[in-house]
Amino acid sequence: MTEWASCRISGRLPSGMTGTYFRIGPHPAPGSEPRRWGAYPGLLHAIRLDAEGRAFQASSRMGVDDGPSANVLVDGSDLIGAGETGPVWSIDRDRLSAAARPLTGGRATTVPHAHPDNSGRLVVTAVTEADAVVSAWSWESGEWRARRLVEVPDRSFLHDAQIVDDHLVLGLHPLRHSPRGLRWDIAKESSVWLIARLDSHEPPALVSSAPCFVWHGGIASHDAHAIVLRAPVRPTPGLAPDELVLAPEVVPGVREWRIDRDRGTATERQLTDEPCDFPVEFDGDLLVALAGDFAGGPDYTRCRGLARVGSGGEIDRRIHPDGSFGGEFRPVSTDEGEVLVGLIAWPGASELLILDPSDLSADPIARVHIPFGIPAGLHSAWLAAG
Repeated sequence: MTEWASCRISGRLPSGMTGTYFRIGPHPAPGSEPRRWGAYPGLLHAIRLDAEGRAFQASSRMGVDDGPSANVLVDGSDLIGAGETGPVWSIDRDRLSAAARPLTGGRATTVPHAHPDNSGRLVVTAVTEADAVVSAWSWESGEWRARRLVEVPDRSFLHDAQIVDDHLVLGLHPLRHSPRGLRWDIAKESSVWLIARLDSHEPPALVSSAPCFVWHGGIASHDAHAIVLRAPVRPTPGLAPDELVLAPEVVPGVREWRIDRDRGTATERQLTDEPCDFPVEFDGDLLVALAGDFAGGPDYTRCRGLARVGSGGEIDRRIHPDGSFGGEFRPVSTDEGEVLVGLIAWPGASELLILDPSDLSADPIARVHIPFGIPAGLHSAWLAAG
């Protein structure tokens, strides 16, 4: 039985801000062998805000192998979770328990990204264990519906997916598995964008670009001639010790690509040069978490701040208090307009911050105080009440 504990609030919650903020991350058992983050069982935290202006907190360990640990997503009124391996999971918003939703056609390794198609239906991408086939699925009427299946050329590494209008856009990068984790494949000279139409069998378009490793989907749009993507480029090191994810000459930060699928060309420009991650679209801009400091490179799980990046570069930023770290922030609609919501933590305490998106450096609109430190995690979601 999940227990919800009352939390103290400072400031005033915006009118109409009722729902639950969820944040998920890996939770390795004591003494377990080191694995990639998304392969551990998950640890889910929930902060519920009710119509009376009260706040409650609960946590749940998703104590299953290959459980939901990498992402938590909202699909209509449903909450689902995903890890880097295993099935997609349905999560009960009150009990915080998970039930497997295995993809049709056998065991798959899920890529923890999902985006809505042009009808608003969430599309989840997955790869087979052989890393040779990518498939796109929607959960409809209590079952999975296959939307597209494509073969990955030359067994390139996939860790980026977007839905643009009715197209599946995949970033395929020159990485290979090694005993030390992911390594840059010096035999390959470029990344490849694969663009495939959903609900179709027509051949996908392949467009080469400069080497990069796009960690998450970022912003995607299109016009009559091209698909435009804005997303962080992830520098070395990677998630595991001694991983080399990018060649040293690749500049980290936010990059923009303009991909002409008809001509098979891609142009790109660097918007920022500061290591960042966890991109979330907001009002045409990109919200990113600014990487913290780590021995040997940036720390993408204990982020030092938040920035709002527009089409021409950084617009606004917020640096978290000394000794604390944050992660992904999400926009939430209220009766008083949109706000940004996210967790920061330090040893012994945590806070859910409600921020004014027009002035990130201003004092928070409200804080929900949690009397223990919430460990670093990955993705988050907001599920409105009702």
